[in-house]
Amino acid sequence: MAWVATRTWTTGEIVTAAHGNSYWRDDLEYLKGRAGPITLEDNIVFGGAETVDGVDVSDHHARHENGGADEISVAGLSGLLADDQHVLDAEVLAVAAALVHAARHQNAGADEINVVGLSGLLADDQNPVTHGVAKHTDVTRYKFYTVQGALHDGVYTAYNRYPAIELGDNLDEYLKISGGAPADYSATVAVYIVWACNVGAGNARFQMLTNYGTSGQAHDVHGEDSGEFNTANGGAGITNWAAVAGSLAGLAKADHVTFHVVRHGTDAGDTINANLWVLGVMLAYTAEQ
Repeated sequence: MAWVATRTWTTGEIVTAAHGNSYWRDDLEYLKGRAGPITLEDNIVFGGAETVDGVDVSDHHARHENGGADEISVAGLSGLLADDQHVLDAEVLAVAAALVHAARHQNAGADEINVVGLSGLLADDQNPVTHGVAKHTDVTRYKFYTVQGALHDGVYTAYNRYPAIELGDNLDEYLKISGGAPADYSATVAVYIVWACNVGAGNARFQMLTNYGTSGQAHDVHGEDSGEFNTANGGAGITNWAAVAGSLAGLAKADHVTFHVVRHGTDAGDTINANLWVLGVMLAYTAEQ
């Protein structure tokens, strides 16, 4: 049964039973809720202490607030509250105490912790202490192979205070020097024949043949021949370094190496016209860091 719109009677109009049943009885039944759910119109204002089923609906929100009869605890609610919340003093003090405690163990704190005494890995990447770029950059180093113990067809002697192999004028003589590659070897920079003589000018004509390798390899697995070349004398009593092109290009740190040095004294390119002395072979190399 629906609500029946109210009717206004005019003077002298006779009210019938149908009028009473429709406008009075049926609408009263509707308002009582006997005809089904009641639909309230908009703009209804409750005043005073109106109640629904015994509950005061005039100030309904107060029932769910702090101290209300039906107080709601936010602990059981999900989502974020609309307003910023106040932190309890005890929680603030706990955070402050933790911060103060951490500061005691940090740099310059009253109870500073030294990581030297700690085990394990630090959580963050560390900045290494700077102690010079050269410590971690490849550098050029030198190894000198002397003529002591060398095979030769010259004369083992001394040049001033240096052991030397004397190679004669107008002769084709040789010497063989052996040794190991440097333990920190990475790459060859240059190879030099170190020699001297007692005349003031002229060229010496040399040739270098090299063999090198390691255990389990053929004895001639690496072999190089510089070919004959001239090198100028720096003067009487001057030590000369004759650069040998293309030597030891494939050397490795575990290799043994032999330098076979030949003076082609009979060649027209050798203009020293005197004996000379070979002191050894100098290897310039890049060292691992």
